[in-house]
Amino acid sequence: MNYILANEARINKAGLRGGVFTISDMVRWTTTLFLFSLVCYGPYRYFIAKLGLAELAYLPKILLLIAAIFVMIYFGRVNKILIVVGTVVAFYAAWGMVNLPSSYQPLFGVWVIIPLLYGLLSAQYFFNDPNPYKRIFIILFIIALSGVVINAFVQFPWVGSSFRIGGEQIEISRRWWALGISRIGGFSGASFDVAIQLLLLSICLMFFINSGVIKILLWIASGVGIAVTTTKGVFGAYLIITTFFITGKLSGYKLLWRQFLVAIFFINFMLLVFLPLSTIFIRYDPSFDGYYDRFIFESFGDRLNYTWPASFSLLHHGVEWLFGRGIGGIGTPQTYFEPTNALPADNLYVYLAVDFGPLFAAVMLLIVCVNTAWFFLRTNDSSLIFLILAFVISYGMVSNIIEAPMLSLFFGMVIGRSFQMGRET
Repeated sequence: MNYILANEARINKAGLRGGVFTISDMVRWTTTLFLFSLVCYGPYRYFIAKLGLAELAYLPKILLLIAAIFVMIYFGRVNKILIVVGTVVAFYAAWGMVNLPSSYQPLFGVWVIIPLLYGLLSAQYFFNDPNPYKRIFIILFIIALSGVVINAFVQFPWVGSSFRIGGEQIEISRRWWALGISRIGGFSGASFDVAIQLLLLSICLMFFINSGVIKILLWIASGVGIAVTTTKGVFGAYLIITTFFITGKLSGYKLLWRQFLVAIFFINFMLLVFLPLSTIFIRYDPSFDGYYDRFIFESFGDRLNYTWPASFSLLHHGVEWLFGRGIGGIGTPQTYFEPTNALPADNLYVYLAVDFGPLFAAVMLLIVCVNTAWFFLRTNDSSLIFLILAFVISYGMVSNIIEAPMLSLFFGMVIGRSFQMGRET
């Protein structure tokens, strides 16, 4: 797999006037600070809150926004995909201001998707020149995995803690259980956050590291760490991607192998969209009696029975079924502005469907999937973005993805990179 990134063109860096600090450097360090703030989410927020500096919790994300604006102003232009995405965001934010209970709710919704928008912009700097990120990702992976291992034996002080800012109580790190089993969050904000971090970082490092032995040990360590967090959705994605690596090695990464994987990928995509939609018309009502059945499937049953149909019920009339509720119409923005209706969506398509309308959400996802799959079929050089998107689609069955900052950032990178490759061909 070492050859997969070998032919990537290196970015032609644009230096700042009169200096040696380049735009690429700025993007890399802004991205690094943000990723470190996520991997060390618990201790970072806990200690700055103890120092009375709780506002600094949002500094890394604010820097993402500043960096994105600076790059666009510096170059004096934006590419077509950013124009399209910017237009969509502006339209649906304006619609949300008209349609949602509070005009601030869509603004908060835009705040939530900043990592995704930044990912669109930073894609070229990451995929065209990934080597500077290798050491950074290794350090991040070690920190994330160490946090899980230590937390399995030691209770961290930030778990279950919170701080107050702007009149709201903000959770630092979630304390929760699944059927009596404590969910391990490590240094992160929740068990699913650190599981996402381990899988994303290990996927990238499988392409960045040369040693086959280290790759195998890294991948096994990642799987063990994810299993300890008991995040079933991420572990399922881990097993799917493990199959990719094993079958790819056995088949020699041939075209027939890529065609088979793309077929499986689109089956997953159809499940992502049509299974939640079916809950509008079908009452599944699955029941699980045994302990292990309940541990593995009970939360999925809750999505079928309640979360997905309840999310679609937020669309009250024909206009909302066409255009959605607007940005901020579901998820975290609801918890602050309409808490009685707050729902997590627990599915990428459901989240987008409520915000943008079911039809437009399906079309958006289909365009991204078709574009990425097309380049993967043409060349193995697209394997990294295909795998990241496969992770997004598979885990997106049970998570909204958009509100998971690191995965949202990489999702944006995949979208940006896939359209960048389209311009290069």
